[in-house]
Amino acid sequence: MKLILYRDELRDTNFKVNAVDPGYTATDFNNDQRQAPLPKLVGAS
Repeated sequence: MKLILYRDELRDTNFKVNAVDPGYTATDFNNDQRQAPLPKLVGAS
């Protein structure tokens, strides 16, 4: 939502607003939980 506000606010400037969503990422904060085993996620196409 905030991204859309920035995009609209900066529309008439030389700024370009981009977004990246890496998806679910296993971290220490979530006890290294992931939805599927890492090799399965990496090999998926």
